[in-house]
Amino acid sequence: MGAQAENALENWERVTPGTTEPYCQIADFVECNGQEILVGNGRGRMALSVALRKAIPGDTISLAQGIYNVTDLEIDKSIALRGEGKVTLRSDRSVRKGLFVTRRGVSLLVDGLIFEGASSQDRNGAGIRHQGSHLVVLNSVFHRNEDGILATADGSGDLIIRNSRFLGNGYGDGYSHGIYVQKIKTLTVTDSLFSGTKVGHHIKSMAGRTFVQTSQFDDHGGMTSYSIEVAGGGDFEVSKCHFQRDGNAGNNTVIFYSANRGGVPGRLRITSNSVVSEKQNTIFFKNKTRVPAVMEGNHLYNRDSGKIRLHVGPAIDQTGTN
Repeated sequence: MGAQAENALENWERVTPGTTEPYCQIADFVECNGQEILVGNGRGRMALSVALRKAIPGDTISLAQGIYNVTDLEIDKSIALRGEGKVTLRSDRSVRKGLFVTRRGVSLLVDGLIFEGASSQDRNGAGIRHQGSHLVVLNSVFHRNEDGILATADGSGDLIIRNSRFLGNGYGDGYSHGIYVQKIKTLTVTDSLFSGTKVGHHIKSMAGRTFVQTSQFDDHGGMTSYSIEVAGGGDFEVSKCHFQRDGNAGNNTVIFYSANRGGVPGRLRITSNSVVSEKQNTIFFKNKTRVPAVMEGNHLYNRDSGKIRLHVGPAIDQTGTN
């Protein structure tokens, strides 16, 4: 895991400044006038398991600063969970699916939580295993899980990630990732950092649409494969992101797009990104469909003696610098 990622984890207050926008304006499944349930030690607070039983759809559960031992904690109603200070969720044993597991049809918002160290016998232990509808992740950290987020949802909901950190995730066999979306309507990632994913991809998406904006991708310490792989077609946009390709990265391609896992190719835009590579024969964007990608304003720099290729596969409006 790179120095940038370690600093992001240590400087918690700077990683997660908190969200001032009311949750009900971000996610319509959270009630503006819903009750707040307090979790932790102290007067007026209760255990997390009790709070989850007491909550009704639309409520917010606030966790006091501390470390919580959770294993396959089932979220069976649409709620928000937020941290007060530095709140770390981890398990003292192997999980079956993840630290948090959402039920089918359930939506979840999390804000200011650290999900750490999830592992399972099938090597896909997730910080959050999302099987429900909508998932909103704000100001949170996913640290050294086998999958940061594994979404095997019902395909009707959206996954929204803002200002979050994915650090050192992946089992190391190439089948687990920072974010692994198998089925979701739309994946949107903004203002987030991915660093040191072990052998797998920072983001692997088979969502109907995938949008990644104003985020950073750092391969150092992980032998990361693709920074982003979209394998199910659909609309795809990457804009205003920075990519750092390590010389030991597991693949010389930074972004890979295909419809190999089903789906239909959609609108493709790769614009205003920057790439610094230490990998020989780097390819910034590989398009395995017949739909041309719009590529504008991308800036490429290779610290190795070779040049970066802007793209392989159909593309138009090409601009870039080596």
